[in-house]
Amino acid sequence: MELDVVVCSTSGKPIFRHRVSTSDTKRPSEEDDSSTSSFTSSLQGLLSFVACTQHEELLELQAADCQCVFRSSESLTFAAMVRSVQEGDNVHYNDTPSFASQCLQHLLQLLQNQILFVLSDRGLDVLRRQPGYDLRELLNGTGRVTRSLTELWATSPTLRFKDCGVPFVRLKPERRREVTRALEFEENTATPTMICGLLLAKEQVVAIAQPNKKQFSILVDDLLLLINFVYHTPSLATSETWTPICLSNFNAQGFLYAYVVFLTSDVCLLLLSSQQSPEQFPHFQAKKEFVAQRLEDIGAMEEIDSSIQNHSEWQPHSDLPLLHHFIYKNELTGECAEPDLTFPFDDKDFGTRVQLLNQYAKLQHLMFPTPADPQTRESQVLGKRLSSLQETTAARMVYERSDTGLFVGMCSADYRLFVWFDSLATISGARKQMQVLLDRLRHDEEFMNDITSAEREVFLKYRKKGVRRGVLGALMGASAMAGVWKIAALATAFGVTGVIVGGLVGSWISMRASRLRLKMIKKMLKLSDERSPLAAEAREILQTKLPHNAYAKKLLKMSELVSGSWKKDKSTPEISKEK
Repeated sequence: MELDVVVCSTSGKPIFRHRVSTSDTKRPSEEDDSSTSSFTSSLQGLLSFVACTQHEELLELQAADCQCVFRSSESLTFAAMVRSVQEGDNVHYNDTPSFASQCLQHLLQLLQNQILFVLSDRGLDVLRRQPGYDLRELLNGTGRVTRSLTELWATSPTLRFKDCGVPFVRLKPERRREVTRALEFEENTATPTMICGLLLAKEQVVAIAQPNKKQFSILVDDLLLLINFVYHTPSLATSETWTPICLSNFNAQGFLYAYVVFLTSDVCLLLLSSQQSPEQFPHFQAKKEFVAQRLEDIGAMEEIDSSIQNHSEWQPHSDLPLLHHFIYKNELTGECAEPDLTFPFDDKDFGTRVQLLNQYAKLQHLMFPTPADPQTRESQVLGKRLSSLQETTAARMVYERSDTGLFVGMCSADYRLFVWFDSLATISGARKQMQVLLDRLRHDEEFMNDITSAEREVFLKYRKKGVRRGVLGALMGASAMAGVWKIAALATAFGVTGVIVGGLVGSWISMRASRLRLKMIKKMLKLSDERSPLAAEAREILQTKLPHNAYAKKLLKMSELVSGSWKKDKSTPEISKEK
């Protein structure tokens, strides 16, 4: 199978072309400019002919052993063509389904966003004024980034599938929170300039800090392009860089400004600002020194390196029979995780990865069909569930059998899970194993969890109490009503009494339930910052939003008396900086 991706202007001027092959033979070489120019001119002529004669836009074309998908914007044309691999006079048919058209459309959307990443929508004004302008002059030096995006799309689920999340480095929650606090620390709080701080390692997210989410919250689609740009631009690895970038899903009309520096060959610190002024550069340099020193002090660099090196050992499904591989996404945090393929499969084999994702793609698009107008589909805010998730979900469980095995997908408002089983697996057996796997993944603390183990312990404790009180209330209410109902047969007055007694029992149970919620809130507020970011955020809200409220003061004083460490934790980064 061979994928040929082409980008050109609406006048037929070539901008980008790249071929990717899944065969074991030599990868196809890039064609020269003259042949590419001839091809793009013919392509644009075909699209213009259909538009003029049929008054419709050509989106997809199927032919013998060939599939073509097209996308047109105001000034650019994108095309992705999939062909069977040919060797000599023979055509080798692949039993695995080819790339899904929805995935190909998503690739073209990524390529469009990649061009906007460099130029922004305003940068394309030159094409609107001069359709024959050679845009390659403005995109000079970005070819490697675009080629890597195309190749990673073929093998990475986060790029292949829309809304599949972002990969995170596996790290203990306490250590991740310490890294996040280091990113959030501002020496000059009067004029904060950072709107987002990222620590990346080996094209994965370690931690992210967003001091003012009302002003800026990073979107998953933008973050994926940002990671690809950072790790496939060679010049960034050798120097501190201040560069403009356009996150088109956030705002395609303007630029943000990124400070990029590699702390090691794999670990990158990236700080975003909305201000163009280069005077921020020294400020971000100082922040880099602080973050680097803080990471060394807490031993985070060693843990990050160890996590990356030992990722192949993470096999939570190793004892589940007939289960080969899975992809898991936490819908709330936006994290996507998958283990490495193990023997007899090769996780590094390009063809194997492509075929596996082709099978998962069928589950993805059975479960989440493409909307009527994909261009209007929202992008997920990292750390926030998609608001349209429920409306776009067509099925909660799907499966597909092929010559390579049984593929099953399950999803809910909290997760999506795609699993590859051996051909001998049954649907019922697969479902049981997926439930076991889900339970393990939910309790895996090294994920980017939405709650900590201490918070989960409090929630579970009071949930059990709530269930017990609910059962007790139901029994008491039913007994009281049954007794009074029996007496009520003697007189109407007793019937009225029965209604009153039933109401009193219900009121009492409701009051007890309210007290239970209050106790849970108080218990949560007693947790230290390190054990509960939610408690830290709640205390900050009480201090800033309700500084004169007597009850808020009482809650804060109570939590400080029980766990005085939460105030001390706030100053930890500052103490380390003084050292």
